[in-house]
Amino acid sequence: MIAAMLMMALAQPPEALPVERYQWHDADTAVGAVVRLPYGVLLEGAIRAADYDAWEIGNRGGQSVDDAERQRGKKAVEELRNLTDGGRLYIVPVPPGTRDSFGRLLGRFYLRKASGEVVDVRNWAVANGHTRKGR
Repeated sequence: MIAAMLMMALAQPPEALPVERYQWHDADTAVGAVVRLPYGVLLEGAIRAADYDAWEIGNRGGQSVDDAERQRGKKAVEELRNLTDGGRLYIVPVPPGTRDSFGRLLGRFYLRKASGEVVDVRNWAVANGHTRKGR
C-alpha cells in the first residue's frame, strides 16, 4: 500500500505544481486557474500550454478562424474535459515564471487520473489529433 502511494506521488515530474481549480477554455488553455506554489502560496490566472498548440474555438491572436477549426477545437476541449474529470491537474512552468504575450503562465500540463495513471497532456493531444500542424 505504501509503495503504491509513493509511486503515485512520484509519477508526475518533481517540479510539478498542483492546479487547485481551473476550467478549460480550449485544449491548450486553462482559465480561472489556481496554482499551489511552495509554502502554500496560491497563484491565480490563466495557464497556456508551452509545448503544444490546440485548435481554436474562438479567434487566434485577433484573427478569425474557420468553422472547421472551431469544430475541431470544440471536440478537443470536450474530450480534454472528459479526460481530466476526476483527475488531478499539474503544471510544470517552462521556464519557471515565464508568461506569454497575454500574461498567461506558460507550462507543461500533466494529469494524474484517479487510477494513478499519469498522462502527459501534450502527448495525449498530439496522439488524438487535437493540435495544429507543426506542434
